[in-house]
Amino acid sequence: MLNVPSDLEESSTQVRNEWKNIVSSDLEFSREDDVNDFIAPDNFPRLEKTAERDNFVLVEFEMQPNNKKAFYVGKVLLYENKEYEINFLLCRNKTFGQFAFPDVADILRVPETSNKVRLPTPRKLGCAKRRQSYMSFGVDFNLLNIL
Repeated sequence: MLNVPSDLEESSTQVRNEWKNIVSSDLEFSREDDVNDFIAPDNFPRLEKTAERDNFVLVEFEMQPNNKKAFYVGKVLLYENKEYEINFLLCRNKTFGQFAFPDVADILRVPETSNKVRLPTPRKLGCAKRRQSYMSFGVDFNLLNIL
């Protein structure tokens, strides 16, 4: 059995504790930074201008009977009479923010007030043919009930 001097054990324990403090403070700092990067579901920035054809938007719906909010991502097809005609996407992977158009188009007219955020232009994902239909917006949707 190896005999380690007690002062060496103390310094080793002290270093370990200091490291834990540094790591935990870094985690707290990064969590605070991450939280500031999210858009809260109840506090969306006001849309500055009307979304145009081929823009992607985040649309809010109130689900019955509990009035819980659900969000969908869609592509604007038409805007008239303060209503949007939107082709909705399927959320393929919420964690990584991956979306794709469904096999059968899911088109619906929604009031202008339901559009919450105009999303950035998506980028196509994947190299394989079946994955090329996936797209990502570079936005973190984890705080939202994306369906």
